[in-house]
Amino acid sequence: MNEYERRKEAIRRVLAGETVSTVCHDLQRSRTWYYKWYHRYTQAGAAGLKDQRPGHPPPEKTSPEVRELVRAIRERLVRQAKAGQHHLGIGGKQIQHELRELGAPVVSISTIYRILRQAGKIATERKPHGWCPRPTATQTNQVQQLDLWPRVLGGGTYLYIVHIVDVANWYVWGRVLSDKRTDTLIRFLVTTWQHSGVPQYLQLDNEMSFTGGRWFSRLGRFIRLGLLLGTEVWFNPFRHSRAQCLRGTLSRPM
Repeated sequence: MNEYERRKEAIRRVLAGETVSTVCHDLQRSRTWYYKWYHRYTQAGAAGLKDQRPGHPPPEKTSPEVRELVRAIRERLVRQAKAGQHHLGIGGKQIQHELRELGAPVVSISTIYRILRQAGKIATERKPHGWCPRPTATQTNQVQQLDLWPRVLGGGTYLYIVHIVDVANWYVWGRVLSDKRTDTLIRFLVTTWQHSGVPQYLQLDNEMSFTGGRWFSRLGRFIRLGLLLGTEVWFNPFRHSRAQCLRGTLSRPM
């Protein structure tokens, strides 16, 4: 059974009533794998289950009803946010959550923002990217940056390259992981700190494994770990950072 047939088999069995866990166990695939291909199936049918060339995602067919629903949800979230009645955001992730709650087709975040731009609900201009505020480092172990990015092997296997960089001296600790769960990343962080020492500041980006998930109103485990050990956790974009510079050391395909 090739990957395309395996994807079709997974979708068919779950739609026939089997649980996602059972199907993934039989096919030796993860739940994340299933939901990735289920999402593509809801967007483009069986054609969405085929391998796509990089930069060429499956075509999306968004009905007028879903487009209108996205616009209406956005307008309501904005009204509630201005009135102080809603504090979980007005962006694409929250709109996706609202669509799921309604049992409506869930479209991608890029599609949501395209619908909103076409409706004039968000600006189309891009602001210039500049240097983002971050702690300055004048000595070793003052500021560390933690980052990760995925790589996909043939057959759809995901690997996650995670590393910590000391901003002052560019010293790097890294590892290749099979998943990016918060527990896995915290184990890597604690193991590294046993050798490097606990820094004064730890800088992260807005990766959900770092922030604690969709519920931004609560303290994630990275923040709680920092509070426990006396480390100040910063959530800043990694533009022009030590962590970002390392990405160029790896070739894009694997």
